Amino acid sequence: MFLRFLFQQAGVHVNNILYLGYGIVGTGVYLLLHLFLPLLKHLGKRYSYGLEQRLGLYDDYLLPEIQSQKRLWLHAASVGEVRAAVIVAEAFLQEIPGLSVVLTTTTEQGNKIAKNLFPDDIPCLMAPLDVPIVVARALQKIAPDVYVCLETELWPVMLSMLRKKGIAAALLNGRLSERSLGRYLYLKTFMSQLLQGFQWIATITKEDASRFSRLGAVSDRVQVCGNVKSAMGKNDIPGRRNRYRQILQVGVEKVFVCGSTHSGEEEQLIPVYQRFSLQRDLLWVIVPRHLERIKEVAELLLRAGLQFHYYIELKNGGKRTHPVVLVNTMGDLVDLYSAGDYNFCGGSLVKRGGHNILEAVQQERPVYYGPFMNDFRQEADLLESAGCGFPVIDADQLACLLQDHDQHQEKYKQACKQAKNLVLSGAEIVEKQINLVKDLFEKKRETGL
Repeated sequence: MFLRFLFQQAGVHVNNILYLGYGIVGTGVYLLLHLFLPLLKHLGKRYSYGLEQRLGLYDDYLLPEIQSQKRLWLHAASVGEVRAAVIVAEAFLQEIPGLSVVLTTTTEQGNKIAKNLFPDDIPCLMAPLDVPIVVARALQKIAPDVYVCLETELWPVMLSMLRKKGIAAALLNGRLSERSLGRYLYLKTFMSQLLQGFQWIATITKEDASRFSRLGAVSDRVQVCGNVKSAMGKNDIPGRRNRYRQILQVGVEKVFVCGSTHSGEEEQLIPVYQRFSLQRDLLWVIVPRHLERIKEVAELLLRAGLQFHYYIELKNGGKRTHPVVLVNTMGDLVDLYSAGDYNFCGGSLVKRGGHNILEAVQQERPVYYGPFMNDFRQEADLLESAGCGFPVIDADQLACLLQDHDQHQEKYKQACKQAKNLVLSGAEIVEKQINLVKDLFEKKRETGL
């Protein structure tokens, strides 16, 4: 408070000091990266993946001439946001004639998944560092009419420059946890000014909307729209299911998929599989969250006397002879959920906060998860109230629940029906958010800017 008083007496606004300091630090990082770029490139892609693009150096071939009258810059941080971006991008292209889309991601993993999921005519680039010289360079190169980011991408330089250049911006699928709000409130004045860069903020829940408003967002610009991730794109669910069940060579078995598992979970899930497999023919598909744990999980399975195939073998046409598949590829989890009958989402039997359970429900199947869902509490509440999300307190209860649903198919089929209804309602969520962006393009057309 004393420093704030001194700055005010000197005629210097604290927000300007914070922004200046942020810019100086960012510029220092930029200069170091630019200086050591040749060395990092020499060390290999592990150290330099997309670094030139992060510095705003987008080659012309990456951005073919986009002659359309309307250009959208869509930003998704990582894999989860990329999958949501696929859904909204499809809707944007259907609803806004003459639109071209450029996608950016923050992470290498997100960028690689985006290149697999998006059509070739949508450039998938690495996002620029939030540094004045870099953002200015990127805006000049991409030249968007409207900028849209997903969830909680609050970049001070980007939002400030968008405002200065008169480029409309929207935050879709906005979420803000109580914990994040508590941290941001220490900089409320600064954050309030930052949020003015958005013409629309579409939030997932009323609680998210309230938190953004408490942080200084203009209430009239905040709308509760729901979670885009509960929607589906144009993908053919039955077709995808058949395709991936063929890869897995599913016969009469039921398929038990355990996605995004962490250390300490596979040990608990092995007895669940063994117990469940005594009741019926069962194919168990394990998808560790991190590829570096593949060896660890393989050793666990072998110690338990379980022979398995690596998924890449089956994907390349190998014949399956074992009832366990260990997935050692990236980006296949959602597709494998579509092949599953009983889908468990990891990070929830151990204290990891859970993972995106909506990805499983999108396949019109129920999802099962443990008690530690702190990071996805809203999604869990939504699915549980809809009758297609099933929490368990431990692995023993999971085994009992799976066996109960398998023995009483009327319960399982009802849960599948509820999941399908939830997916259908997701289309309305997408429409609400698309309409906000259409409004920005319309206002731009009317003002001629």
